[in-house]
Amino acid sequence: MVARILLTNARLFDSVTGSISERTAILINGERIESVTIGETRVPEGAEVIDLQGHTVVPGLIDTHVHYALGGDEAMKLFIANGVTSVRDCGGQLELLKAAQHAIASGEKIGPRLYICGPLLQGSVPALPKPYNSLLAMSANSPDEVPDKIGAVLDAEVDSLKLYYSLPTETGERVIGYAGGEVPVTGHLGRMPASAAARAGINGLEHASISPYADICPTHMRFSEKDGMFDRGWFPRLQQGWIEADLSAPAARDLIKQMADSQVALGTLMAVDWIGWSGREQARRDPDRRYIVPAHIELQRRTAQARGHALEGDWDLFISGVPEPDPVRSRRAIEKQLEFCQRLHETGGLIVGGTDAGGPRLTATGILAAAGIGNALDSDGTGCGFARSHLQGRLLSS
Repeated sequence: MVARILLTNARLFDSVTGSISERTAILINGERIESVTIGETRVPEGAEVIDLQGHTVVPGLIDTHVHYALGGDEAMKLFIANGVTSVRDCGGQLELLKAAQHAIASGEKIGPRLYICGPLLQGSVPALPKPYNSLLAMSANSPDEVPDKIGAVLDAEVDSLKLYYSLPTETGERVIGYAGGEVPVTGHLGRMPASAAARAGINGLEHASISPYADICPTHMRFSEKDGMFDRGWFPRLQQGWIEADLSAPAARDLIKQMADSQVALGTLMAVDWIGWSGREQARRDPDRRYIVPAHIELQRRTAQARGHALEGDWDLFISGVPEPDPVRSRRAIEKQLEFCQRLHETGGLIVGGTDAGGPRLTATGILAAAGIGNALDSDGTGCGFARSHLQGRLLSS
């Protein structure tokens, strides 16, 4: 029988009320929290007591956008070590994700509760370079293919669906309609404008910098169906489009209201742009790079070499199709994206927390995002770090 554990003298953050309680005691019985009390607490007979004076306890964190196929089991341990207890995988081959989901649920592997979207649903034009495309995506070449292809994904009991960049509007609308509310549908959109997806009943949008772009950028800055995300000029054009965007224009205001009224959840994923914000040299000095899993670095190396780049080392900092980041331009674009998110929030829109951890443009920063939240809640700047480091050591050595 598992002994009960009593955590005492903790600061407890209540995410429902947004309040913090001092001198809190939490009694854990096996895998369940048995009671939470404030003030003096009687120690149950035989219970192990852990004094958390100076430390903060928070609910398990949720990352709504990760990629298991790119980080693997090592990344799953890092999530747990940083207090992330639930994640939604936003794109990967179905068989791999179902196997991982079963292994974690059964206790065979260590990891957060795993919710899955199945493969990225792209159009006939691959939206990702090799080897990412084969690991993450599936093509729906026309609306007529939706019943067979999406039906098979739904039959596998996925938790949601995800539309991807090259999927045309008509096919995207068919996917949303075919899902019929059976599972939520989210999207990292490109060819399909966010406004069209919202009208069709989409439940979420991923990447504040990309999915709303077609609705908010100047007309002359829009991408055509021939423009791929990993083309050399794509990212600078995306930045310039945001810099020139007028968020008070009717199209931008209408999209924000539409998203707020329909509660279309926006996964901002702003941490994806950490290299652009900081500059590559500062990113190179980031000590958290030591947490990047080898599987991710190897994928980055293979991608760079497949695309003819002669880069040696620092594979985690390679961004296909993106020139050396200009922090000044990057920050101007990111500040406009943050303004979009702020306007959505102030209008009553729904913002959710996701990192894209494991994705081709995000490495340690996303997996360790919880560490920053922990330190922000820490009473003396060290408590959460101590507890986290102790847990990391135990998990990463198992």
